[in-house]
Amino acid sequence: MTDGTVGGSATAPLDEIDAVLDSLEASDLTTAARDAVLAALAGVTSSDSGVRGTVGSAAGGEREVFLSSLRVSGFRGIGHEVVIDLDPAPGLTVVSGRNGSGKSSIAESMDVLLTGSSDRWRGRNVTWRDAWQHLSGVDTAITAKFAVSGVPGGVVLEHRTKAGLKPDDAPPVSVTWPGSAHRDLVSCGWADAVRHFRPFLSYNELGGLIEGTGSDRYKALSAVLDLGRLEHAVTELGGRRTSLDKQRKDLEARRKVLAASAAALAGDHPRATELASALSGKPFNVGTVDVALADRSDDGASAAPNSVVELSHMRADDLGVMPDLLNRAAAARERRVQIGATDVQRSLDLADLLHAALHHHRRHGAVGDMCDVCGAGTLDEQWATDAAHREEEMRATAQHLTEAQHELGRCMAAIDQAFGSVRGHSIVLRTAAQDPGTPDGLKSASMQAADAVDATAALDIRKTELDEPGRERVREIALRAVERIEQVASIATDVLAAQQSVWAPLRNDALVWRTELGNPTERAESLDAVKSAEVWLADQTARIRTERFAPLREQASIVWSRLRRDSNVELAEITLEKKGKVGSLDVEVDVDGEHRAGLGVLSQGEIHAMALSLFLPRAAVAQSPFKFLIIDDPVQAMDPAKVEALAQVLADEARTRQIVVFTHDERFAQAVDRLQLKAKQFNVMRDRAGRMTVEPSYGPTSRLLRDASSMLKSADVPPEVLSRVVPNLCRQAIESACDGAVRRRWMTAGMEHREVEERLLGATKLTHRLAMVLFDDASRTGDVMDRLNRENRVFADAAAEANRGSHGSGLKSVGALEAQRDGTRKLCASIEQYR
Repeated sequence: MTDGTVGGSATAPLDEIDAVLDSLEASDLTTAARDAVLAALAGVTSSDSGVRGTVGSAAGGEREVFLSSLRVSGFRGIGHEVVIDLDPAPGLTVVSGRNGSGKSSIAESMDVLLTGSSDRWRGRNVTWRDAWQHLSGVDTAITAKFAVSGVPGGVVLEHRTKAGLKPDDAPPVSVTWPGSAHRDLVSCGWADAVRHFRPFLSYNELGGLIEGTGSDRYKALSAVLDLGRLEHAVTELGGRRTSLDKQRKDLEARRKVLAASAAALAGDHPRATELASALSGKPFNVGTVDVALADRSDDGASAAPNSVVELSHMRADDLGVMPDLLNRAAAARERRVQIGATDVQRSLDLADLLHAALHHHRRHGAVGDMCDVCGAGTLDEQWATDAAHREEEMRATAQHLTEAQHELGRCMAAIDQAFGSVRGHSIVLRTAAQDPGTPDGLKSASMQAADAVDATAALDIRKTELDEPGRERVREIALRAVERIEQVASIATDVLAAQQSVWAPLRNDALVWRTELGNPTERAESLDAVKSAEVWLADQTARIRTERFAPLREQASIVWSRLRRDSNVELAEITLEKKGKVGSLDVEVDVDGEHRAGLGVLSQGEIHAMALSLFLPRAAVAQSPFKFLIIDDPVQAMDPAKVEALAQVLADEARTRQIVVFTHDERFAQAVDRLQLKAKQFNVMRDRAGRMTVEPSYGPTSRLLRDASSMLKSADVPPEVLSRVVPNLCRQAIESACDGAVRRRWMTAGMEHREVEERLLGATKLTHRLAMVLFDDASRTGDVMDRLNRENRVFADAAAEANRGSHGSGLKSVGALEAQRDGTRKLCASIEQYR
């Protein structure tokens, strides 16, 4: 990997759609097939103006994202808050710590922050999931600050969860994005970006990428190719093709069933014979089928007599209420008998007379007066009371008697109406019984029903005794008529159904099938068009997949060639393909230059090296907004040669990416020092109380000053060499401190990485770099020394000596060189405080 970026995949999000559309215009597909392709592509775009008008952007946009700091508490092995500050710029950072120190917890907190889960417990049992929070019971808090180009002040992601909650129940991550309404990962585009360009690789994933299935590897690597839209469109066409083909098979199977059913009925109905012939043609003729199914006068096996149809609709519901009416009539008559043969009008007249007498007496008479009418009786209070009581009795008796008479009249009228409603049935029943077209069984039932109806007609309900025997006799006659009429209607309905069963059901089924069949020619053409569209679009997708994967495959081969030191395994072929819904990434290797085999021959260290060979190119694709990459324990099971090779590979990658490596293996940090690779290092430590600390180790600036000290302590280095090398190391240390300070400042302010590097590249003099730190302006070189003198005379002397000494300024004493080193150390410490 020469520049840390896989440029071959740097395509605009809809470039592949446009490329397919360009190829479609030049293809030899039919119009219908082209329309099917366009419909599938339109289904995976969101533009209202069509596929061509769709404008998109890469996941997460074109912004560059670097990690500035990470704060963690209450997560896995981390109780009290731990903070790690990083330079938000390209560079290699190594975080070392023994097993159990909590370094992996720091690394995995970023995975949880970005994805809401972790490969540590993903897919495992509850024991692993329940251990995601610290045992102390403190709330979980993970906060990361990112430097994002174009966003002054950076972006903050925060994940806070109360103690005791399971990972799946944790609240979503909050986003603080200055000047924007973004409040979550989805709204700012990072949710999709994380799925496509996951910037985190754990130890478990390293092994899983290789030891998993080809499908697992495909899922892990194919997302960066940004072919989801095309693959989804191919899947949609496949689903459409499957649906159309299933419809075709279903319709053909139903045609065969209908043909067999028509053939079986051919002897009973001429239309069935015609339909059987039309459906059995090879190929069958749709026009002939339509003729066989057309409306005709002979659709039934025989025309049913009108009398049979009328019998099927015959009802006797009114007779069904006869028992209730009889009981009510008997009760009314009984109440009338109980009251007696009272003359209603006489009772009412007498009540009126008494009422008038009482009224006259109360108005004109006095107690003890003689009756004005008869002149004999005495009209006292007792008389008045008795007269009022008698008036009330007369009126009540008249009321009860009237109600009983009315109720009896209503019941008798209803009974007459019920009998009258079925009397007309007799003529219909006897007519049907004499009709030659009426089946014998229906004739007999009709005669019996007619007799029962006539029996009801012969009843004179007003002359019928309403005692229990009388009522029972009427009930029996009425219910017998109901039963006979219902029997006739049922038999008539069955007769009609039987007469229609030969042809009508078959015709109805055939009509439904014919409607669904539609135009067979158009249906076949549609299926052929979708098949052609699917094959063509799948081929186009495979071509683009191959083109986009080529640089990743090439870079993976390069990385493996560097990591495979002393290994007899050569990377022979990497194949990425997808058939239907199943994708696969297969890796083949040569062993001892002869035998080609799968990944099963690799050692554990080789497996991790191979996984890194595939993963690093994936993480370096240009579309990814994440310019940082976190790797946890990448060197486990690697031999010393591969550890050194990995350190060199990651250092090269860190020229354009921010690489953060967490490791418990001291060999990696030692390899970084031994190879004198530019890296910032931290040590993670845990004290006996379980508190964690993250302390800086030797960074590039400290390493340069340490090298100067080592040379000054050596008695074997000639004075003229010391006089030239030590000032040069001091100058490099000042430049390193300046570069780190301005990178932090400018990247945090939202400046793009490319512009930062261009500015640094243009700073050819030490005073240029110092001017950028002090004034944020490289052109103010003339003000540098005056500013340093004002801050501290030692700073100005160190800068001047470094500038002069790196160009050669004669022999210097060891004491003078030590003083220059000490002054340089103070100046660098001051520079590193600038923000």
